[in-house]
Amino acid sequence: MMPMPPEIYIGTGGWQYFITPGRDPLIEYSKIFNFVEVNATFYKKIPLTIAERWREKTPPHFIFSVRTPKIVTHDNLLKPNDQTIKAMNYIYQLADILKSDIIVLETPPRLIINKDKLETFLNRINLGDKYLALEVRGHLSKDALEYIKKREEIIPVYDISKEEAIQHKEIDYTRIFGKGEHNIYQFTKKELKTIYTKATNAPVKKILISFHGVRMYTDAGKLRFYHLYKEFPKNKPPYGLEAIKTELLRDMKFPATRDEIIKHEGWKVIPLNEKDDIHIGDILAWLPPKIYKNPDEVIEELRKTNLFKQL
Repeated sequence: MMPMPPEIYIGTGGWQYFITPGRDPLIEYSKIFNFVEVNATFYKKIPLTIAERWREKTPPHFIFSVRTPKIVTHDNLLKPNDQTIKAMNYIYQLADILKSDIIVLETPPRLIINKDKLETFLNRINLGDKYLALEVRGHLSKDALEYIKKREEIIPVYDISKEEAIQHKEIDYTRIFGKGEHNIYQFTKKELKTIYTKATNAPVKKILISFHGVRMYTDAGKLRFYHLYKEFPKNKPPYGLEAIKTELLRDMKFPATRDEIIKHEGWKVIPLNEKDDIHIGDILAWLPPKIYKNPDEVIEELRKTNLFKQL
């Protein structure tokens, strides 16, 4: 008997930039997505009354996860002092209001995580009925890794677009940043389909997928659409060269070399037609290496390649 695929929850790191003029961002967000990671708690203390309103605005099936405050991870470096305990107790209260059972903890790159540090921290903070979704940005020692595997309340976080999971017994938690620098990346439909295939084949009961790139709402929206309808939404014009020109006019500064244009624009995805898309960088790579004065000169050089007749 084939195992059942996991429940799939798709969302992003926050809803504050999900702008629909004249409408509440969270209400509109929760009409499309079934999950959100609350990142605001990393930067500041959110009043519990505000968290109550968040919960009231969203459907019962909508899931929140809550990020650990900066003071715990980046300031105190997981030292379980009074500040850390107080901050964690606040997060538990907020999570309870949101009916969330997952606390996200991201450690800074400079922090080495070994078994003693992790065990000391966990013994003091008292997770109770919560899971700790742990993303280690720095070095993780072998003894800490083995310790994590034995602790069912710890969910190892990974980026499903470029990493393999350290498997949890019941839950996968993936924070997706993409392959670019500083979260600057957009996914093609082919890449999103690969992510979805990996997610549906995960040997767990539930997987939470949180996008964090600069086009996170677009990427998460496409994946959510695919999950619901088993096809991607149709691309809207402009297509091909016109789509590239539109992106170059948006924020590319000229004059610029080919490599400068690729670095600035190559991560973006443009539609070739109603069905297919491609990273701009895969097309711009065909440009001759020279300085370009404006977008029209770029488009004219691309026309000479006859590349779009081949695509």
